[in-house]
Amino acid sequence: MIVLYNNKVLDIFSGKSPRVWGMAIFPFILVREDLRGSSEARYTINHEMIHIRQQAELLLVFFMLWYYIPYLARRFRGYSPSQAYMMSRFEKEAYANMYDLRYLNRRRPFSFLKKSCLR
Repeated sequence: MIVLYNNKVLDIFSGKSPRVWGMAIFPFILVREDLRGSSEARYTINHEMIHIRQQAELLLVFFMLWYYIPYLARRFRGYSPSQAYMMSRFEKEAYANMYDLRYLNRRRPFSFLKKSCLR
């Protein structure tokens, strides 16, 4: 895993949304420069590390398909970008566990499928 603090690269992939603090594209984690050295950076990186694990389990291509096809379907059905994003099973697992810095040590494969992660 390679962490890059770079607003410009992150803006290219996020459409310059100011709410996007990080992004994972195996094997890279992109994080906003504003977070460098902050405690929030640790949690953002942990959130993105959960995505890296998900991407490794599904191989990047299948992760992207499973992530973006439902997202686009939700957008087509009238959900806002943030609503469609937060409904993702991948995001639900990552947000539910991002503040637990030991989560990845005990995480079981394909945990994003478990109901406990889909609160």
